[in-house]
Amino acid sequence: MEKLRKKQSLPSHLYGIQEGVKKRLQAVPMLGEMSLPKKGQDLLQKIRLETARLNVNKVVRTKAYLDFYRLYPEIRWAFLAHMISRNGGWNMTDLRSDLHSCFFNEEKRQVIFLERSNRLIFQDAYPQFLEFMESKRQNQTMFYLLPF
Repeated sequence: MEKLRKKQSLPSHLYGIQEGVKKRLQAVPMLGEMSLPKKGQDLLQKIRLETARLNVNKVVRTKAYLDFYRLYPEIRWAFLAHMISRNGGWNMTDLRSDLHSCFFNEEKRQVIFLERSNRLIFQDAYPQFLEFMESKRQNQTMFYLLPF
């Protein structure tokens, strides 16, 4: 995780958002997490914070996927995630339906729906990259954390 952190820097106006996310994530342990050893709990916390730090906008997310792929090219779907994030789902025709067009213009629909979709996908997928990274670093599987 440190490798990615060094490559990725946030614009100064996003540091306040990052601090707010950190406070919310530290406040409440997740269901079942207390049954994990302290080492597992600490790693989960680190993964959550790193994911939140990189999930601030499309540009940062897209770069995070590419940075991960460059470190671990054997994980090809990291590059695919980078390309999908970069292109923003331009060809998602369901967002061009008549139902949505009466509420928002094309540009606003893309910003609202695609940004939220990309954020949710990253929130789900990127922790798996970080668990893989930690497994490689420790030379042992950390995938027992996936349910959390």
